[in-house]
Amino acid sequence: MTRLPTPLRPLFPLAKRGVLAATEIVGPLTRRLPAPVDRPGPPRYLAASTADYATGHPDAGIDVTEVLAQLELARPMPDGLPAGHFSFAHHRRVSVPPTIVARLPGGRAVGRYGAVVTAGDALLFDLSPYYGAFRPAQHPIFLNLHLPPLEEVPGTVGVLTTRGVDNYYHFLTDVLPRLDVLRQAGVEPELYLVNRTTPFQRELLEAVGLPEDRIVESARHPHIRADLVVPSLPDSHLRTPPWIATWLRRQFLPADAAPAHRRLYVTRGNRRHTRRVENEPEVLGALAHLGFETVDPGRLSVAEQVRLFAEADIVVGAHGAALTNVVFCPPGASLVELFPPDYVNVCYWALTSAVGDVRYRYLVGDGHRARNRRMLGVASDITVDPAQVVRLVEELS
Repeated sequence: MTRLPTPLRPLFPLAKRGVLAATEIVGPLTRRLPAPVDRPGPPRYLAASTADYATGHPDAGIDVTEVLAQLELARPMPDGLPAGHFSFAHHRRVSVPPTIVARLPGGRAVGRYGAVVTAGDALLFDLSPYYGAFRPAQHPIFLNLHLPPLEEVPGTVGVLTTRGVDNYYHFLTDVLPRLDVLRQAGVEPELYLVNRTTPFQRELLEAVGLPEDRIVESARHPHIRADLVVPSLPDSHLRTPPWIATWLRRQFLPADAAPAHRRLYVTRGNRRHTRRVENEPEVLGALAHLGFETVDPGRLSVAEQVRLFAEADIVVGAHGAALTNVVFCPPGASLVELFPPDYVNVCYWALTSAVGDVRYRYLVGDGHRARNRRMLGVASDITVDPAQVVRLVEELS
Protein backbone atom coordinates (compact mmCIF):
# COMPACT_ATOMS: atom_id res chain seq x y z
CA MET A 1 0.00 0.00 0.00
CA THR A 2 2.78 2.44 0.90
CA ARG A 3 4.15 2.21 -2.64
CA LEU A 4 1.02 3.92 -3.98
CA PRO A 5 0.84 7.73 -4.28
CA THR A 6 -0.90 9.18 -1.23
CA PRO A 7 -4.18 10.13 -3.00
CA LEU A 8 -4.54 6.57 -4.36
CA ARG A 9 -4.04 4.67 -1.12
CA PRO A 10 -7.76 4.46 -0.25
CA LEU A 11 -8.21 2.53 -3.51
CA PHE A 12 -5.74 -0.18 -2.46
CA PRO A 13 -8.33 -2.81 -1.39
CA LEU A 14 -10.22 -2.48 -4.67
CA ALA A 15 -6.99 -2.55 -6.69
CA LYS A 16 -5.95 -5.67 -4.82
CA ARG A 17 -9.16 -7.44 -5.72
CA GLY A 18 -8.69 -6.43 -9.32
CA VAL A 19 -5.18 -7.88 -9.35
CA LEU A 20 -6.39 -11.19 -7.92
CA ALA A 21 -9.17 -11.41 -10.50
CA ALA A 22 -6.78 -10.51 -13.33
CA THR A 23 -4.34 -13.18 -12.15
CA GLU A 24 -6.94 -15.92 -12.45
CA ILE A 25 -7.81 -14.72 -15.95
CA VAL A 26 -4.25 -14.30 -17.22
CA GLY A 27 -2.73 -17.25 -15.35
CA PRO A 28 -3.90 -20.02 -17.70
CA LEU A 29 -2.09 -18.21 -20.52
CA THR A 30 1.18 -17.46 -18.71
CA ARG A 31 1.35 -21.06 -17.45
CA ARG A 32 1.34 -22.29 -21.05
CA LEU A 33 3.61 -19.80 -22.76
CA PRO A 34 6.85 -21.36 -24.05
CA ALA A 35 9.98 -20.20 -22.22
CA PRO A 36 13.66 -20.36 -23.15
CA VAL A 37 15.50 -23.30 -21.61
CA ASP A 38 17.88 -20.98 -19.75
CA ARG A 39 15.12 -18.71 -18.52
CA PRO A 40 12.17 -20.66 -17.10
CA GLY A 41 8.87 -18.83 -16.92
CA PRO A 42 6.05 -18.98 -14.38
CA PRO A 43 5.33 -22.49 -13.06
CA ARG A 44 3.04 -24.61 -15.19
CA TYR A 45 1.36 -26.54 -12.40
CA LEU A 46 -0.43 -25.74 -9.15
CA ALA A 47 -0.15 -27.54 -5.82
CA ALA A 48 -2.09 -26.38 -2.79
CA SER A 49 -0.28 -28.70 -0.37
CA THR A 50 3.42 -29.55 -0.31
CA ALA A 51 2.77 -32.79 1.60
CA ASP A 52 0.18 -33.93 -0.95
CA TYR A 53 2.47 -33.03 -3.86
CA ALA A 54 5.39 -34.95 -2.35
CA THR A 55 3.17 -38.01 -1.82
CA GLY A 56 1.82 -37.87 -5.37
CA HIS A 57 5.26 -37.32 -6.95
CA PRO A 58 7.64 -39.69 -5.14
CA ASP A 59 10.24 -39.35 -7.91
CA ALA A 60 10.59 -35.59 -7.20
CA GLY A 61 12.73 -36.37 -4.15
CA ILE A 62 10.88 -33.87 -1.95
CA ASP A 63 11.17 -34.61 1.74
CA VAL A 64 8.61 -33.13 4.15
CA THR A 65 9.16 -33.09 7.91
CA GLU A 66 6.49 -32.02 10.41
CA VAL A 67 8.14 -29.83 13.03
CA LEU A 68 5.11 -28.61 15.00
CA ALA A 69 1.75 -30.32 15.23
CA GLN A 70 -1.53 -28.64 14.39
CA LEU A 71 -2.57 -26.21 17.12
CA GLU A 72 -6.05 -25.13 18.22
CA LEU A 73 -6.27 -21.69 19.81
CA ALA A 74 -9.15 -20.16 21.77
CA ARG A 75 -9.05 -16.54 22.97
CA PRO A 76 -11.60 -14.62 25.05
CA MET A 77 -13.23 -11.58 23.47
CA PRO A 78 -11.35 -8.38 24.28
CA ASP A 79 -12.97 -5.36 25.90
CA GLY A 80 -13.27 -2.19 23.90
CA LEU A 81 -15.50 0.40 22.28
CA PRO A 82 -17.91 -0.45 20.76
CA ALA A 83 -18.21 -3.65 22.75
CA GLY A 84 -18.22 -7.02 21.01
CA HIS A 85 -16.82 -5.94 17.64
CA PHE A 86 -17.39 -8.68 15.06
CA SER A 87 -13.78 -8.66 13.81
CA PHE A 88 -12.61 -10.12 17.11
CA ALA A 89 -15.51 -12.54 17.35
CA HIS A 90 -14.51 -14.11 14.02
CA HIS A 91 -10.99 -14.83 15.31
CA ARG A 92 -11.68 -16.13 18.79
CA ARG A 93 -11.09 -19.73 17.73
CA VAL A 94 -8.47 -20.52 15.11
CA SER A 95 -6.66 -23.59 13.91
CA VAL A 96 -2.95 -23.35 13.08
CA PRO A 97 -1.96 -26.04 10.53
CA PRO A 98 1.08 -28.23 11.14
CA THR A 99 4.39 -26.44 10.65
CA ILE A 100 6.67 -28.24 8.21
CA VAL A 101 10.09 -28.10 6.60
CA ALA A 102 10.34 -29.20 2.97
CA ARG A 103 13.56 -30.09 1.17
CA LEU A 104 13.36 -29.44 -2.58
CA PRO A 105 16.34 -30.53 -4.69
CA GLY A 106 16.71 -28.20 -7.66
CA GLY A 107 13.81 -26.00 -6.55
CA ARG A 108 13.25 -22.40 -7.58
CA ALA A 109 12.49 -19.36 -5.41
CA VAL A 110 10.97 -16.37 -7.18
CA GLY A 111 10.61 -12.73 -6.19
CA ARG A 112 10.97 -10.76 -2.98
CA TYR A 113 8.04 -12.86 -1.74
CA GLY A 114 9.93 -16.13 -2.31
CA ALA A 115 7.39 -18.14 -4.30
CA VAL A 116 8.54 -21.76 -4.13
CA VAL A 117 8.54 -23.84 -7.33
CA THR A 118 9.53 -27.51 -7.58
CA ALA A 119 11.99 -28.95 -10.07
CA GLY A 120 8.89 -30.37 -11.72
CA ASP A 121 7.56 -26.83 -12.28
CA ALA A 122 4.77 -26.77 -9.68
CA LEU A 123 4.01 -23.78 -7.44
CA LEU A 124 3.77 -24.96 -3.82
CA PHE A 125 1.07 -22.60 -2.62
CA ASP A 126 1.22 -23.37 1.10
CA LEU A 127 4.91 -22.36 1.07
CA SER A 128 4.20 -19.30 -1.10
CA PRO A 129 1.39 -17.34 0.59
CA TYR A 130 0.40 -13.92 -0.67
CA TYR A 131 -1.92 -11.18 0.59
CA GLY A 132 -5.55 -11.89 -0.23
CA ALA A 133 -4.77 -15.00 -2.29
CA PHE A 134 -6.67 -18.06 -1.11
CA ARG A 135 -6.20 -20.22 -4.21
CA PRO A 136 -2.96 -21.11 -6.03
CA ALA A 137 -4.28 -19.60 -9.28
CA GLN A 138 -4.44 -16.17 -7.57
CA HIS A 139 -0.71 -15.97 -6.91
CA PRO A 140 0.82 -12.86 -8.57
CA ILE A 141 3.67 -14.91 -10.05
CA PHE A 142 1.23 -15.69 -12.87
CA LEU A 143 0.99 -12.04 -13.89
CA ASN A 144 4.51 -12.36 -15.33
CA LEU A 145 4.94 -13.30 -18.99
CA HIS A 146 8.63 -13.84 -18.23
CA LEU A 147 10.57 -14.15 -15.01
CA PRO A 148 13.95 -12.55 -14.27
CA PRO A 149 17.01 -14.48 -15.46
CA LEU A 150 17.58 -17.65 -13.47
CA GLU A 151 20.62 -17.80 -11.19
CA GLU A 152 22.12 -21.08 -10.06
CA VAL A 153 23.14 -20.99 -6.39
CA PRO A 154 25.35 -23.83 -5.15
CA GLY A 155 24.68 -25.50 -1.83
CA THR A 156 21.55 -25.49 0.30
CA VAL A 157 19.48 -22.33 0.64
CA GLY A 158 16.96 -21.78 3.42
CA VAL A 159 14.00 -19.71 2.23
CA LEU A 160 13.03 -17.10 4.82
CA THR A 161 11.61 -14.37 2.61
CA THR A 162 7.86 -14.13 2.09
CA ARG A 163 5.16 -11.56 1.32
CA GLY A 164 5.56 -8.47 3.45
CA VAL A 165 9.29 -9.00 3.92
CA ASP A 166 9.88 -5.22 4.04
CA ASN A 167 7.24 -4.65 6.72
CA TYR A 168 8.40 -4.63 10.35
CA TYR A 169 5.41 -6.67 11.58
CA HIS A 170 5.75 -9.37 8.94
CA PHE A 171 9.53 -9.53 9.26
CA LEU A 172 9.23 -10.20 12.99
CA THR A 173 6.25 -12.56 12.92
CA ASP A 174 6.58 -14.31 9.54
CA VAL A 175 10.20 -14.16 8.37
CA LEU A 176 12.33 -14.60 11.49
CA PRO A 177 10.24 -17.40 13.07
CA ARG A 178 10.93 -19.50 9.94
CA LEU A 179 14.54 -19.53 11.09
CA ASP A 180 13.49 -21.10 14.39
CA VAL A 181 11.44 -23.72 12.51
CA LEU A 182 14.56 -24.71 10.58
CA ARG A 183 16.60 -24.90 13.75
CA GLN A 184 13.96 -27.01 15.50
CA ALA A 185 14.16 -29.39 12.53
CA GLY A 186 17.92 -29.60 13.01
CA VAL A 187 18.58 -27.94 9.65
CA GLU A 188 21.36 -25.40 9.09
CA PRO A 189 21.46 -24.31 5.42
CA GLU A 190 24.63 -22.82 4.01
CA LEU A 191 22.80 -19.69 2.82
CA TYR A 192 19.49 -17.96 3.50
CA LEU A 193 17.24 -16.21 1.00
CA VAL A 194 15.87 -13.04 2.57
CA ASN A 195 15.88 -9.31 2.00
CA ARG A 196 18.21 -7.11 4.06
CA THR A 197 17.92 -3.70 2.42
CA THR A 198 16.43 -1.77 5.35
CA PRO A 199 18.25 -0.92 8.59
CA PHE A 200 15.81 -2.92 10.71
CA GLN A 201 16.27 -6.02 8.53
CA ARG A 202 20.05 -5.84 8.80
CA GLU A 203 19.95 -5.29 12.55
CA LEU A 204 17.54 -8.15 13.18
CA LEU A 205 19.36 -10.63 10.93
CA GLU A 206 22.69 -9.92 12.57
CA ALA A 207 21.09 -10.25 16.01
CA VAL A 208 19.91 -13.81 15.20
CA GLY A 209 23.30 -14.81 13.84
CA LEU A 210 22.92 -14.33 10.09
CA PRO A 211 25.72 -12.08 8.81
CA GLU A 212 25.80 -10.58 5.34
CA ASP A 213 27.99 -13.31 3.84
CA ARG A 214 25.29 -15.93 4.51
CA ILE A 215 22.48 -13.96 2.88
CA VAL A 216 21.19 -14.17 -0.68
CA GLU A 217 19.14 -10.98 -0.97
CA SER A 218 15.76 -11.66 -2.54
CA ALA A 219 15.59 -8.10 -3.92
CA ARG A 220 18.87 -8.54 -5.80
CA HIS A 221 18.43 -12.21 -6.69
CA PRO A 222 14.73 -12.49 -7.60
CA HIS A 223 14.94 -15.87 -9.36
CA ILE A 224 17.25 -18.58 -8.08
CA ARG A 225 17.58 -22.33 -8.38
CA ALA A 226 19.20 -24.32 -5.58
CA ASP A 227 18.65 -27.19 -3.21
CA LEU A 228 16.01 -25.37 -1.19
CA VAL A 229 15.07 -25.95 2.43
CA VAL A 230 11.73 -24.26 3.04
CA PRO A 231 9.90 -23.92 6.35
CA SER A 232 6.20 -23.17 6.21
CA LEU A 233 4.96 -19.90 7.65
CA PRO A 234 3.84 -20.40 11.23
CA ASP A 235 1.53 -17.37 11.03
CA SER A 236 0.36 -16.95 7.43
CA HIS A 237 -3.18 -15.81 8.38
CA LEU A 238 -2.58 -13.74 11.54
CA ARG A 239 -3.25 -16.68 13.85
CA THR A 240 -0.14 -15.97 15.98
CA PRO A 241 0.72 -19.19 17.82
CA PRO A 242 2.19 -18.36 21.23
CA TRP A 243 5.59 -19.92 20.49
CA ILE A 244 6.34 -17.03 18.11
CA ALA A 245 6.11 -14.52 20.97
CA THR A 246 8.17 -16.75 23.25
CA TRP A 247 10.93 -17.08 20.64
CA LEU A 248 11.04 -13.36 19.82
CA ARG A 249 11.25 -12.43 23.50
CA ARG A 250 14.03 -14.94 24.06
CA GLN A 251 15.97 -13.55 21.11
CA PHE A 252 15.66 -9.81 21.67
CA LEU A 253 14.61 -8.81 25.19
CA PRO A 254 17.45 -6.98 27.00
CA ALA A 255 18.48 -8.62 30.25
CA ASP A 256 18.91 -5.23 31.93
CA ALA A 257 15.53 -3.69 31.09
CA ALA A 258 14.19 -1.45 33.85
CA PRO A 259 10.90 -2.32 35.59
CA ALA A 260 7.78 -1.21 33.75
CA HIS A 261 7.32 2.53 34.17
CA ARG A 262 6.87 4.16 30.74
CA ARG A 263 3.58 5.32 29.27
CA LEU A 264 3.96 5.43 25.50
CA TYR A 265 1.83 7.12 22.89
CA VAL A 266 2.90 5.73 19.49
CA THR A 267 2.47 8.29 16.71
CA ARG A 268 2.09 7.57 12.99
CA GLY A 269 2.95 11.13 11.96
CA ASN A 270 0.72 13.43 9.93
CA ARG A 271 0.74 12.04 6.36
CA ARG A 272 -2.75 11.53 4.96
CA HIS A 273 -4.11 8.06 4.22
CA THR A 274 -1.73 6.26 6.59
CA ARG A 275 -4.10 5.53 9.50
CA ARG A 276 -2.77 8.63 11.28
CA VAL A 277 -4.82 10.01 14.17
CA GLU A 278 -6.26 13.20 12.67
CA ASN A 279 -7.00 14.84 16.02
CA GLU A 280 -3.75 13.70 17.62
CA PRO A 281 -3.06 17.05 19.38
CA GLU A 282 -6.36 16.73 21.24
CA VAL A 283 -5.61 13.12 22.17
CA LEU A 284 -2.15 14.04 23.42
CA GLY A 285 -3.59 16.93 25.39
CA ALA A 286 -6.03 14.59 27.10
CA LEU A 287 -3.26 12.12 27.94
CA ALA A 288 -0.73 14.72 29.10
CA HIS A 289 -1.76 14.65 32.75
CA LEU A 290 -1.45 10.84 32.74
CA GLY A 291 2.29 10.92 32.09
CA PHE A 292 2.47 9.78 28.46
CA GLU A 293 5.48 10.36 26.23
CA THR A 294 5.16 10.43 22.42
CA VAL A 295 7.40 8.02 20.50
CA ASP A 296 7.93 7.35 16.80
CA PRO A 297 9.49 3.86 16.67
CA GLY A 298 10.30 4.23 12.97
CA ARG A 299 13.00 6.75 13.92
CA LEU A 300 14.68 4.36 16.37
CA SER A 301 16.92 1.33 16.06
CA VAL A 302 15.36 -2.06 16.77
CA ALA A 303 17.27 -2.29 20.05
CA GLU A 304 15.91 1.10 21.13
CA GLN A 305 12.35 0.09 20.22
CA VAL A 306 12.61 -3.19 22.09
CA ARG A 307 13.89 -1.49 25.24
CA LEU A 308 11.15 1.17 25.15
CA PHE A 309 8.40 -1.42 25.00
CA ALA A 310 10.15 -3.75 27.45
CA GLU A 311 9.93 -0.92 29.99
CA ALA A 312 6.36 0.12 29.11
CA ASP A 313 3.48 0.01 31.54
CA ILE A 314 0.86 1.05 28.98
CA VAL A 315 0.91 1.74 25.23
CA VAL A 316 -1.61 3.74 23.20
CA GLY A 317 -1.44 3.93 19.43
CA ALA A 318 -3.16 3.55 16.08
CA HIS A 319 -3.03 0.22 14.28
CA GLY A 320 0.32 -0.06 12.50
CA ALA A 321 3.59 -1.99 12.30
CA ALA A 322 5.19 -0.14 15.23
CA LEU A 323 2.78 -1.90 17.59
CA THR A 324 4.55 -5.17 16.80
CA ASN A 325 6.84 -4.17 19.66
CA VAL A 326 4.09 -5.02 22.16
CA VAL A 327 5.51 -8.54 21.91
CA PHE A 328 8.31 -7.20 24.13
CA CYS A 329 6.06 -5.64 26.79
CA PRO A 330 6.45 -6.95 30.36
CA PRO A 331 3.78 -8.97 32.16
CA GLY A 332 0.97 -6.71 33.37
CA ALA A 333 1.46 -4.12 30.63
CA SER A 334 -1.48 -2.87 28.54
CA LEU A 335 -2.23 -1.85 24.96
CA VAL A 336 -4.99 0.50 23.78
CA GLU A 337 -5.27 0.18 20.00
CA LEU A 338 -7.04 2.80 17.86
CA PHE A 339 -8.81 1.89 14.60
CA PRO A 340 -10.62 3.65 11.77
CA PRO A 341 -14.28 2.63 11.60
CA ASP A 342 -13.83 0.64 8.38
CA TYR A 343 -10.66 -1.30 9.17
CA VAL A 344 -10.27 -3.37 12.34
CA ASN A 345 -7.35 -5.79 12.11
CA VAL A 346 -6.94 -8.25 14.98
CA CYS A 347 -3.22 -9.04 14.67
CA TYR A 348 -2.04 -7.08 17.73
CA TRP A 349 -4.82 -8.45 19.91
CA ALA A 350 -3.62 -11.90 18.83
CA LEU A 351 -0.03 -10.90 19.56
CA THR A 352 -0.82 -9.66 23.09
CA SER A 353 -2.74 -12.90 23.67
CA ALA A 354 0.31 -14.85 22.53
CA VAL A 355 2.54 -12.97 24.98
CA GLY A 356 0.15 -13.66 27.84
CA ASP A 357 -0.62 -11.32 30.76
CA VAL A 358 -0.62 -8.23 28.52
CA ARG A 359 -4.03 -6.57 28.69
CA TYR A 360 -5.74 -5.26 25.56
CA ARG A 361 -8.40 -2.69 24.75
CA TYR A 362 -9.56 -1.33 21.40
CA LEU A 363 -11.28 1.87 20.33
CA VAL A 364 -12.95 2.18 16.93
CA GLY A 365 -12.94 5.78 15.74
CA ASP A 366 -15.70 8.05 14.51
CA GLY A 367 -17.37 7.61 11.13
CA HIS A 368 -19.41 5.04 9.24
CA ARG A 369 -18.63 1.62 10.67
CA ALA A 370 -18.48 -1.51 8.57
CA ARG A 371 -21.23 -3.98 9.40
CA ASN A 372 -19.55 -7.12 8.04
CA ARG A 373 -16.13 -8.59 7.33
CA ARG A 374 -15.47 -6.37 4.29
CA MET A 375 -12.93 -4.11 5.94
CA LEU A 376 -11.81 -1.88 3.05
CA GLY A 377 -10.42 1.12 4.94
CA VAL A 378 -6.82 -0.07 5.24
CA ALA A 379 -5.63 3.51 4.52
CA SER A 380 -8.36 5.35 6.43
CA ASP A 381 -7.23 7.99 8.90
CA ILE A 382 -8.64 7.96 12.42
CA THR A 383 -10.60 10.40 14.55
CA VAL A 384 -11.28 9.34 18.14
CA ASP A 385 -12.95 10.90 21.15
CA PRO A 386 -10.09 11.82 23.53
CA ALA A 387 -12.36 11.21 26.51
CA GLN A 388 -12.87 7.60 25.39
CA VAL A 389 -9.12 7.11 25.09
CA VAL A 390 -8.66 8.38 28.65
CA ARG A 391 -11.51 6.17 29.83
CA LEU A 392 -9.81 3.03 28.50
CA VAL A 393 -6.43 4.06 29.90
CA GLU A 394 -7.93 4.66 33.32
CA GLU A 395 -9.69 1.30 33.23
CA LEU A 396 -6.36 -0.37 32.61
CA SER A 397 -4.59 1.71 35.23
